Amino acid sequence: FTIAQGGAHWVANAMAVLAAVKAVGGDLPAAGLAFAEMGGLAGRGARTRVEVPGGSILVIDESYNANPASMAATIGQLGRESGARRVAILGAMKELGDGGAAYHAGLAAPLVAAGVQFALLVGEEMAPLAKALEGRIDFEHVADHSAAVGRLGALIRPGDTVLVKGSNSVGLSHVVTALTGIVVAVGAAFFPVGQLADIANAGTLYAFAMVAVAVMVLRRQRPDVHRHFRVKGLWFVGPATIAGCLFLFLN
Repeated sequence: FTIAQGGAHWVANAMAVLAAVKAVGGDLPAAGLAFAEMGGLAGRGARTRVEVPGGSILVIDESYNANPASMAATIGQLGRESGARRVAILGAMKELGDGGAAYHAGLAAPLVAAGVQFALLVGEEMAPLAKALEGRIDFEHVADHSAAVGRLGALIRPGDTVLVKGSNSVGLSHVVTALTGIVVAVGAAFFPVGQLADIANAGTLYAFAMVAVAVMVLRRQRPDVHRHFRVKGLWFVGPATIAGCLFLFLN
């Protein structure tokens, strides 16, 4: 079977899932096929291609959680990604107890082995890693996610593959939002705000019209399907909704 998620660690995850499916008498072939369709979630492996002036960047969002094992695994996967430059934006790993400093410093070896060209380290717990990386790869160490966001404009280049990973409390989701929001920023630089608003509104009107079409098609083709809510006067409301959306779009 095929696993949509990247990284050797997902093989172990998949085998554990299949073992659980078999143990409860589930459908193993269906479970195997499902892995091919299981993309990353926000904070847990979502991959976003972002157009930037001069090219594009790939953002890998692993910002929801981090521990020494998952850090090493995702950094290793970063090393297998293509791109002009591999960039790791890493936040502190929380709740590691007395071994925290050593665990953070231990991330230096995976970063070097993965061929990471630049690391942006976020949080005071990352100080041991910063020390371990001195003279080995280029890096910066900042205090928090706000400072990290402030450095993105100067650090990110077209062609970069950017991994963002850290414990949720570090707030690196804000960094992901800033990176993927570059699309909006570029649009705002070249189009009037009013024009961008018109484009967004047009998309919303189109969605409303398609919902009306879909409801009418379902009512015609599958009238007996149980629904928790049924639109009264659908054959008036549906066409009226489409006509109203078209009117607003044209005006």
